[in-house]
Amino acid sequence: NPTAPERLDNVVDHSPLSDEAGTATLPKLQDGRFLLVFGPPDANILDFYVSSGTDLRTTAFDFFETWKEGELTGDDSGLGNYQNLNFLTQCDGSLFLIGTHRNAAGGFGHDFIDLFRVTNGEASNVAIEKVAKKHLICSGNCHFDAAGGIYVDPAGQLVVYGTTHDNDRVPVNGF
Repeated sequence: NPTAPERLDNVVDHSPLSDEAGTATLPKLQDGRFLLVFGPPDANILDFYVSSGTDLRTTAFDFFETWKEGELTGDDSGLGNYQNLNFLTQCDGSLFLIGTHRNAAGGFGHDFIDLFRVTNGEASNVAIEKVAKKHLICSGNCHFDAAGGIYVDPAGQLVVYGTTHDNDRVPVNGF
């Protein structure tokens, strides 16, 4: 229930990254199980866990694999320094990962959204292929080095959200 969240004590104790976790995401797989992914602040290493069941309140998570940036494939095989990763599941069950970032530190640089296909590769290892990259122009004080998010609306359109990096000086939309 999103209006009354509960802490789930059965979720993985991810000690190696617990002090430095930069991203964590929990997509639901086509078979009803869950994929739990942790990454450090720049998301250049991702640890994958798969639930043993379909009920988040009672399932256990089993380690699946550690994926490293050097394993990335695709035309533009570079990674950004992602502060946020989102998974999308296509209607046929295909899994995609979306990362938002800025290509330079501070207030300079350009904002990007990168799209990756995530599959089981050889020997059931995680395979991540970069399939698209798009330069985004934020209106207002938006900054994808701070945070980003996605939503697929009922019409199937991908909506991308950004936020301010430091909003204590500039009000955005009255907030």
